[in-house]
Amino acid sequence: MATESPTGKGRTITASDADAGLKPGSFIVTATSNDPSAVPADIAVRPGGPETFDVLLRTERSGASAGRTSSISTSVTDLVGNVAATTASCEVPHDQGHTR
Repeated sequence: MATESPTGKGRTITASDADAGLKPGSFIVTATSNDPSAVPADIAVRPGGPETFDVLLRTERSGASAGRTSSISTSVTDLVGNVAATTASCEVPHDQGHTR
């Protein structure tokens, strides 16, 4: 699994296996947030093509919260049954500067 460079709107997550190939339909990408005020529009996981997903996360948080952490989990199975899985986190910390 690989992550391409940011597009300004999200990340594209891809999976490949040059040796065995991927089991069709086995690539799964999910995303969650620890922010209780998060709404479905804050996290979007969209198919981007064969073995590709576009993941978009809101990169701001409620001023009342301590911060927001989003987690992206992926798993994929190749044609011989090997499974690869990983999770990555993205943190939007609380603004520590209180200057005006």
